[in-house]
Amino acid sequence: MSITDPGRTPGSAGQGIKRIFATKLTETKTFDAEGLGAIRREGNKTYKWVLYDEGTAALDVVAGDFVNYKAATGYGLSRVVADTADADATTPFGAGVILATITATLTYCWIQIIGSVTLSLDPTGAPADSNALVPSATDKAMAVATASDVEHPCGHTIDDSAKLVYLSCPF
Repeated sequence: MSITDPGRTPGSAGQGIKRIFATKLTETKTFDAEGLGAIRREGNKTYKWVLYDEGTAALDVVAGDFVNYKAATGYGLSRVVADTADADATTPFGAGVILATITATLTYCWIQIIGSVTLSLDPTGAPADSNALVPSATDKAMAVATASDVEHPCGHTIDDSAKLVYLSCPF
């Protein structure tokens, strides 16, 4: 299929990954400016355009906060929450790290899903360098993986004292 085929636009599902973006990585919107679920690569980092939902606790977020996909339909709809009560209670599905301050629900934004990033909160548990990380029961945080965890690992600590981690969230 060529780029000139009718009914297809550059960057649509049939054309691969978008290469031109309307927003900065730290920009938020009240409307879908990029196409929900769009993937963006810059250097050795990968980002996803999602819809942030403040959830039942009406949580605001800042750059470095970890978010999960909303329970049941969040992954398929690219909808994320920082309130763990709104993520799947049994096996929360980690989404990534917020890049901007958000104070309103249903805000579109970029999250980082792959690459090194500094977290706003220390991972819960007893973190040390090279620990595997999973979604935490604590809002906006990651946790050190244990043998009993069934969650998908979302990253590893690089330098725990600096809250520096390598993310590898599913997209």
